Amino acid sequence: MRAYLATNILGVFAFDQKGNLLAKSLFPKKPEAIAKKLESEGTLPEETACLETLKSKGVTEILTDRK
Repeated sequence: MRAYLATNILGVFAFDQKGNLLAKSLFPKKPEAIAKKLESEGTLPEETACLETLKSKGVTEILTDRK
């Protein structure tokens, strides 16, 4: 199964090919902390949490909007 991982100012969201939400991990409600996370490189803890959820659901391919 394929999933799409999207990171935005609210958090990290994973969707299947039909657009159904498979997993989510929200950022804290502090704008400064969110900005710092979005500017950072590498995998965010919230992304890791979603990836682990997707793995447990049998997802074998993940596409993301981050580098």
